[in-house]
Amino acid sequence: MATNKTVKFFTSDNSNAPQLQNASGSMITLLDACLVTGIQVGVINSLSNTGLEATAVFGLPHNLKKYQVVRVSGATQAEYNGDFKIKQVVNATTIKFELNSVASVANASGTINCMLAPLNWDKPFSSSTALGGGRAAYRSKDETLSNRPFLRVVDERISSYSNNYAKYAKVGIVEEMTGIDVMQGVQAPYIASAATRNWNPTGSGVNIKNGWAKWYYYTLGEYNYDSMSLVDYETENRSWMVIGTESAFYILNGVDNQKNIPDEEKELAFCYGFGAFNPIANDDLFTHFLLASNVWETAQSTLNRMESFTRDVVVGSEEYANTALGRSVFLQRGYKKSAYAQATCRKATLEPGINVVSGSSAGYAVSAEVFGGVVIQTPLVLEVTASSQAHPRGFLPLIKTIPHKALYSNVQLIEEGGLVLLAKHVRGTSSYPLGIVLFDLGEQ
Repeated sequence: MATNKTVKFFTSDNSNAPQLQNASGSMITLLDACLVTGIQVGVINSLSNTGLEATAVFGLPHNLKKYQVVRVSGATQAEYNGDFKIKQVVNATTIKFELNSVASVANASGTINCMLAPLNWDKPFSSSTALGGGRAAYRSKDETLSNRPFLRVVDERISSYSNNYAKYAKVGIVEEMTGIDVMQGVQAPYIASAATRNWNPTGSGVNIKNGWAKWYYYTLGEYNYDSMSLVDYETENRSWMVIGTESAFYILNGVDNQKNIPDEEKELAFCYGFGAFNPIANDDLFTHFLLASNVWETAQSTLNRMESFTRDVVVGSEEYANTALGRSVFLQRGYKKSAYAQATCRKATLEPGINVVSGSSAGYAVSAEVFGGVVIQTPLVLEVTASSQAHPRGFLPLIKTIPHKALYSNVQLIEEGGLVLLAKHVRGTSSYPLGIVLFDLGEQ
């Protein structure tokens, strides 16, 4: 049975999936679809069952993947309606899934619809902007959490930031909101001497500083500045994947939108996310994290977005003395319940050096044909408390890193011992650009 605790994932090549385009507001459109509304797949032409196994046949290609969660509605017989995890993709027009109870008839009737079920988040506040895009606030519906802060997203065009520059959403954790622009309590990131730094721009032209915690989605690549004009190059949309539950999610999207880059670079994603981590201490009540590019720079000086500003999950770090700009894990509160903290993620390595890219190294390697021999780790969230100190807070949910070289293909399913992992290619460093992270999809 698929529930709100079931891990769900979505990809840019699903039918009717929104695309991250060279247009402000694209990130909000994507989040709306995956978190709140779901993604329409199509009408089911026939739906039948043998025991608990249901077979759905579409009139057009469904573009679904094994283990995605679909929501079926419109069947006259209630047992055919609900959320179901796909057990088999038979062909381009047929899938199989398991019903929650034995059906009363062998063939369902009615006008039967299918969609990808959303992660079941709230979107209580939003606004639109005349120039394009807008603002949105999202919140988990999981009331078992000790608290439920908001993810505030500003993905709008402004007159002081050229429409030809790199596109990104400004993101932050806000503890309390009563309107899209009415924020109360702790925010992350935040600095008292410049309280609106994360939201309000300063300067103009190539010297504009617009945002602090950012989710990039349309750029000319890791080694070109934000101010490089997109219209001077041929560009195209990049792939993305969203994966999560009702309490946390990740978005992994390519951000080098140059059309003529090598194919292997096109799938290298940045790893962003928001939600509740798994705390070590039972009395740690403020457990929300935000993974973002930590960039408070002018448009003409921002490049190396991954290696300099988004590294702390894919690469990890044991350098607690990194400058504040070098940390890309933001925490709602510190372990002493102080306002907002920065953190890094740590993993052991099998080779000398502290900056081993997950799934990529010069030495120990494991074939994609086997799972035995692969070391997987859950990233440990380390709150940085001083220049040479860090406090372990907990573990990121769902995501796994690999402290050695692995040969998994992009979006490869790994089925082992009743469990399922999903591999995703991510951007590493200039020395090792290809990284790989894994996501735990739960039981088969």
